[in-house]
Amino acid sequence: MVLDLDEDAGSRVFDMIPALPGSEKSKALLASRHDHIRILFDMVQKGKKTVFNNLFTDLGFGAGSSVVEPKVKPPGAVVKEASDQTAVKRPNPYGSSTTWVSLKAQEDTEKSRWAARLQKIATKAGAAAKINGPARDGLSAKEDEAIKAIVLKSGAFRTMRQNVRAWEKFDQWATEVGVGIYSPTEVVVVKYSLYLESSGCGPSVIPAFFYSLEWVCRRLAMDAPGRMSPEVKGVIDKVYTERGKELKEAAPMPFEIVAALTGSWSNALIITMRHWGSSRGGCSF
Repeated sequence: MVLDLDEDAGSRVFDMIPALPGSEKSKALLASRHDHIRILFDMVQKGKKTVFNNLFTDLGFGAGSSVVEPKVKPPGAVVKEASDQTAVKRPNPYGSSTTWVSLKAQEDTEKSRWAARLQKIATKAGAAAKINGPARDGLSAKEDEAIKAIVLKSGAFRTMRQNVRAWEKFDQWATEVGVGIYSPTEVVVVKYSLYLESSGCGPSVIPAFFYSLEWVCRRLAMDAPGRMSPEVKGVIDKVYTERGKELKEAAPMPFEIVAALTGSWSNALIITMRHWGSSRGGCSF
């Protein structure tokens, strides 16, 4: 592993050690872990810009002042954003000659994109999806199509994206192994859960898939397995146990180092946040 450290990185880290809280013994232990400290320092230096920008933005302070660096596109690449094709561009209200795309227009574009992919799933489901049935009593064909469009486009686009992608992966697996998923049965869900577990998935993957399964079935008015079966819960428990094995068996970092570093960086974060809040209208923490 090669670290991109400047010549003064080590000296700056060790100049901080006398000011850290704790006993002289813990400070001496810090000084003896020269390589570990330099690795941690390098990680903080490389990640602090992204972490702090995201933190301030989440707290409501960073949106107006965070600097977004332009991404360099590869030579010859043709990149077309969906929003450029369908979203309405409006004059900039601040007097600039440039135009801007409203947030609502961008979200509507994304929702239309994922609603179209959900419609493909509905088409593939055929009669299993009741949304494909005839017009409801009392509704004209035009009104029924309008209702279907509203149902397919309802919800936040990020939720739509997550659930549609999860179903598409489920569909791809079903095609490869030759099983039917329209409508999905408990047996098929158990088989797919075992497949995910054998593929080395993380602890949250199977519960997230089960949520996506129910979400798609509700949208398409398609029969779903219902509550999570004991077999699926057993697979999830196995994943939790096995995926936590490496972390539980890893050699722990000495407590003195963790305590010293936690105190140092927590104090630095608090000071930074107080300074930032005071410069943004008198807020304090």
